[in-house]
Amino acid sequence: MEKKYASKYFNLEDEHWWFKARRDIIGRIIKEMPKKAKILDVGCSGGVLINALKENGFWDISGIDISEEAIEKCKKTGLKKVKKADGAKTGFKANSFDLIIASDVLEHIKEEKKALKEWKKILKKNGKLLVFVPAVDFLWSAHDVANAHCRRYKKKKLCKALKEAGFEVLQSGYWNFFLFLPVSISRIVQNLFIQPEKRHERRDQLVKAGRISNRLLTELLLLENRMFSNKVNFPFGVSIFALGKNFEIAPK
Repeated sequence: MEKKYASKYFNLEDEHWWFKARRDIIGRIIKEMPKKAKILDVGCSGGVLINALKENGFWDISGIDISEEAIEKCKKTGLKKVKKADGAKTGFKANSFDLIIASDVLEHIKEEKKALKEWKKILKKNGKLLVFVPAVDFLWSAHDVANAHCRRYKKKKLCKALKEAGFEVLQSGYWNFFLFLPVSISRIVQNLFIQPEKRHERRDQLVKAGRISNRLLTELLLLENRMFSNKVNFPFGVSIFALGKNFEIAPK
């Protein structure tokens, strides 16, 4: 993630509709976890998710991020259990956590298998891994370039990666179904009209929405999240999630 984009990301993640709705869906997926669970937020950014989890009663939460700026922002908000670290080389001991959350992180890591192996190692037996990633290759655009993405995923591809790393996939699905069509049209038009030699330029699509637009988009995705909680499975979406379970204890 380029520095200019990262700074904008940190400034928007607290109130932006995308991040608010994603924090909500994460909370819904992990609602059965005991409040005493030891949690690691991989790619914690400015600590907004950590603080949201604390508001929901979780208290033993650590965070890592590869960005020094992100860790500094976490510490300015009072978070202490955070450190700068690579997602594929966390520095934690084996069997350290009950839950790892990697929300829009895996697609940034070139060595996908190495990262999943590391996360499996630092999870306790029966520990859980929750992963969110961007969906489907045809949505690839300059936004992915600005984000320093290495890949996008299909649900089958993500689940296969987790299974090959030794996880049992408990749950998987698509998220942000309601906005899939407008996002798809936007990306397709962008790719059609941008000159081929300029398609790899770094132009992100993270923008601050107006107050009313931000509220409406937030409520739309929160509605989708409530439908998800009522067992509605969406056939496609802008993002994919998978919840995996670790059955083995890593050697110390």
